[in-house]
Amino acid sequence: MILVSAYMGVDRAVIEEISKEIGAEIVGYIELTNDYQLEFTEDRTAEELDMMIEFINSFSFISNATLNI
Repeated sequence: MILVSAYMGVDRAVIEEISKEIGAEIVGYIELTNDYQLEFTEDRTAEELDMMIEFINSFSFISNATLNI
C-alpha cells in the first residue's frame, strides 16, 4: 500500500487516474488533508513499489508519497 498526500485543490479524479496507471485503487481517503491510500490489485516487489513511489512523487501536485508499512 502507498500513502499519497496531494496538495489541497487537487481533484480526486487526478489521483484515480494515477492509481489506474500503476495498477492500484483508492481504498482510503481523508478529505481534510487530501490524503489517499492506494492498494494494489496484485503483489508488487519492493523495487516495483519504490519505482511507483518515485513516479507519483514526480508530479508537482503531490506533496509526498510513501510506503505504508
